[in-house]
Amino acid sequence: MNRAASFPAHRRTLQGAYLLEALIALVVFSLGMLGLLGLLAGALHASGGARWRSEGFDIAAATLARIATEDPGSLAARYDAAADGAGYRALLAQAIQLPGVSADLNAPTVSVDDATESRRIRVTVHWQLPGEATAHEASISAALPHR
Repeated sequence: MNRAASFPAHRRTLQGAYLLEALIALVVFSLGMLGLLGLLAGALHASGGARWRSEGFDIAAATLARIATEDPGSLAARYDAAADGAGYRALLAQAIQLPGVSADLNAPTVSVDDATESRRIRVTVHWQLPGEATAHEASISAALPHR
């Protein structure tokens, strides 16, 4: 005797419905998990960006604090990249710890403007993560009095 013939008609139509429901639930669960993985990847990328931004600002702020304690008469010479001043070398040594920074690529900059009543100092640190087209920047400035 045929086994399918022994079941009532409504019972035969339900046999595949459970499997179909299970497959649909699996697809919905998989899509939800893929969405969660996408959110996690975005959060990790943002967290890494915040880390490098924080380190860039720390390096720039430490350099600005060091500049504020040094002899103002020779600031421009000590932090001139072209003259390879001692202060600039120390800044570059710290900035090289950031990704994509070398003496030739994404090097930090220090500008000293003595034209106003106060000395305007700006320290800018750059970095570039692998695979990114543009460099990021952390910049801090202060006006120091002439002594």
